[in-house]
Amino acid sequence: MSYTRSLVIIAFVAMIALILGCSGGGNPIAPDKSPESLDSVPIIGLTDTNDTFNAIGLMGAYELYINPDDLSAELVNKRVSSIGEDYIVSGIAFFTVAPCADCLKIAGIGLVGGNLQLTFSISHPFKPGITSDPPTASNRNDLDVFDVAMVIFPGGDPAPTPTAYALTGADVYDGFCVGADGFTCELADVVGDDAALPYFLVIDDSTDEDPPVSTWNKFAMGTVDSSFDVVFDMSAGSLRFDMYLTMGYGFSARRPDRLTPKYYNPEFNRNAAWKVVVTPPCGVDPPAMGNTWQDNDSTTPFNVTVDVYDWQIGATVATATEFGDAASSEVFAASEPSLVSVEVPGMNATLPSATAADDPAATGMPDDPWVYTIGVANENLLVPGEYLGLVKVTDERAVLAPADGRDFLIDTDDGIVLDNYSMPEYATYQTFPATVVVGCGPITLDSLTGCPTATISNGTVINFVVAAHSDNGGDPVFYDVDTSYDVNDGFIADPLYPQNSTGIFDVEILDDPCVVGTHHFIAFQITDSCDPANILLTDVCDVEIGECASYQELVYDFASGCTTYACQGWSAGGCGLPNGDAWGRMKFCNNYGTRCTDMVGYYVATGGDGSSCTSFITDYLSHDWNITGPTTNLPAATDSAIEWDHCRANNGGSHLYLYISEAGCAGPWVQLYDQVGGDGCTNDTSIDLSSYSGSNIMFRFRHQDSGNYFSGGSCGQAGVLIDNIIVSGTFAGTLSDS
Repeated sequence: MSYTRSLVIIAFVAMIALILGCSGGGNPIAPDKSPESLDSVPIIGLTDTNDTFNAIGLMGAYELYINPDDLSAELVNKRVSSIGEDYIVSGIAFFTVAPCADCLKIAGIGLVGGNLQLTFSISHPFKPGITSDPPTASNRNDLDVFDVAMVIFPGGDPAPTPTAYALTGADVYDGFCVGADGFTCELADVVGDDAALPYFLVIDDSTDEDPPVSTWNKFAMGTVDSSFDVVFDMSAGSLRFDMYLTMGYGFSARRPDRLTPKYYNPEFNRNAAWKVVVTPPCGVDPPAMGNTWQDNDSTTPFNVTVDVYDWQIGATVATATEFGDAASSEVFAASEPSLVSVEVPGMNATLPSATAADDPAATGMPDDPWVYTIGVANENLLVPGEYLGLVKVTDERAVLAPADGRDFLIDTDDGIVLDNYSMPEYATYQTFPATVVVGCGPITLDSLTGCPTATISNGTVINFVVAAHSDNGGDPVFYDVDTSYDVNDGFIADPLYPQNSTGIFDVEILDDPCVVGTHHFIAFQITDSCDPANILLTDVCDVEIGECASYQELVYDFASGCTTYACQGWSAGGCGLPNGDAWGRMKFCNNYGTRCTDMVGYYVATGGDGSSCTSFITDYLSHDWNITGPTTNLPAATDSAIEWDHCRANNGGSHLYLYISEAGCAGPWVQLYDQVGGDGCTNDTSIDLSSYSGSNIMFRFRHQDSGNYFSGGSCGQAGVLIDNIIVSGTFAGTLSDS
C-alpha cells in the first residue's frame, strides 16, 4: 500500500466527517455549542487491492445531551475545522466547500412507550454529478456510501456498566437503547472500550421498502432529509452519549472515471452482518406457560429464531490476480456467518449455537435473510423473571494483522504519521427479552396407601391408592403403575393396569413358580395436564412374598349331595328341585360351565288352569325359603370372592339375600347381599370375602316374599334360578368343600 493512496482514502472520510458533522444554528433543537475535539481520527478496515480501497470509516462524531425534564436534546459536533486542515493533501480541494450546517440534525423528539425517541434527519453533502460535464473534484458520482449507522457510546458520570455475557465472552452495552439494529465492537479502539455498542441503521433496505429492495443500504449522493430513529431507555440513567456515524465506502474511481465509478458491492459494505433480528420463543405473544421457558422445566427446548441480514452471503470470491480486475459483485474474501450462538445469562452450562441456517439457499438479502432456529432449554432452572439474552453472529472472514495489508484500523494524530491496529473481530450482536414464567405444576404427592408392612402371600391382590395434585392449572393428574420397577431401566408402565385418573390399582402379586423371599418393587408415575407435562415418580413400594399361594376356584354343585339345613330358626329349605316341582320354590342348577348364557328366561312354575289358582294364592301368599351350602374350607386371601348368576320372576317386594357364617350352621350369620324385586337376570354378582376365612365357612341363600301372584284372573309366575356359584381367590392353603 502506497503512502499517497492511504492519504486519499483518509482525506475522503475526513471530508465526509466535517461536512456531515456540523451542528449549528440551522438545528433549532440542537443549538450551537463549543465542541470538544478528538485527538485522533480513526479509519477502520482499510483495504488496498490493485488500486481498489474500501473501509468501514467514520462520517462524524458527536456528543448528545438529553434533558428529560423538557424533552429537549442537544447534538454537538466533536470535530473542529483545525483538525480537518491536517487532511488537505495532494491538492484536493474538498474542504473549500462550505460545511453543511444541517446535514445531520435532530428532527423530532418524543416519548414512545415510556422511552425517549429521537428522530434524526440526514442529507448527503453532495449532489450527483452532471454526466454531460467533465469530471472534477466537485462534479463526480463516486461518493455514495453504504451501511451508514449511528453507533452510540454511553457517557455521563457515572457511565453505565456493560453487561458481561460469560459464555459468549463479550461485554455489551445493552441497557440504554431500545430496538437497536445490532451491536458492534468495531469502534473499540476509537472509544477505548471493547464492549459491544448499539447501532441504528440510517438506511435499512429491510424496512424502507415494501416489498424490500436491495440498494446495498446505499446513502447516495443527493439524498435529502433521510430520517431514522434512535430510542433511549430513560430508566437507564445516562443522559449524555457519544454518537458516531459510521459508513462503508470504497475508492471506486480515479479522476477521469469519477462520473462512472465502479462500486464493489458487497465488498464495499460491512463484512459482518448489517442487521440481526431475534424473536424469542413467545414471538409477539405475551410470555406464558407453553410458549416460553418455565422455572420447573429443565429439558424442554424453546426456539429462539435469529434472522441474519448479510450482504456477502452467497457472494463469489474473486479469482482475478488483481481484485481491481474482478467483477463488481465479487468479494475479496469469503464473508458469511459461520456461527450463531444464543446466551441467556445463567440458563445453560454450554452455549447453544448453530453453524448452518435453516435454509442455506436463502440469499441473506433484505427479503430473504438467513434464519437460524436454535433450541434452548432452561437447563439450570432459572427462577421466574425477564432476562436479556444475547445472540452473536460471527463472520467467517478472518481478522488479519496490519502487516497483511488490509482489514486493520488506521489511527493518525496529525494526518501524516499512521498507526495501524488490528480489527477486533467481524461479528454482530443482538439482544432479546428472555422470559421465564412460573411453570405449570409442580405435582405434589398427597398420599400413597397400600404398601404392605409385612410379607404377603403369592397371588395376593394389593389395593394401592395414590392421590396427588398439580398447581397452576396442572390438574387433572393421571397415574401409571410399574409392577416391576428397576432403577436402571427406569419407569415402565404395566399394560395390565392402564393409566387412570383415580389412582386406584388392584395389583396382583403373583409369581409362577413361586419363591418365598422374592421382592416386587412397585412404583407409581404421576403425569399432569401441563404442556409440557410434569412427571413425578413416587416412592417405591417393596413387596416381599412370604408364602407361596395360588389362584383357586370352587364351583358349588347344589344338585348333587346337597343337604337341606333348618337351623337358627330358618323356616323351610329346598335343594336341587327340578323344573315343575312345587311352584315358586328356589332352584339351584349345575350348568356352571356356560354361566348365565343357558339361563333363558325366568324359572317359571305355573299353577295349572285359572280355576285352581286360588289354592296357590292361599298357599304361597307369603313364603320364606332358604338353602345352605356345604361346609367350605376358605383360606385367608385379600382377593377372595363369591360370584353367582341369577334370574328372578317375583313381585316388587321380594328379597334375595346372601349370608355367611364362619362357624357353620351355628352362626352368627352375616348378611352380605340383599336385592329387592329384581325381575330379570343378573350376571356375575360378586361379593368380597377378603374379611372371612376358616375351615367351617357356610353360605346361605334366602328368598323371602309376601305378595299375591294372582293377576288378571289367571295364575302368575314366580321363582328364582341361581346358577354358577363360584368361590375364588389366591390362597396359600387349599380351597375345598369339607
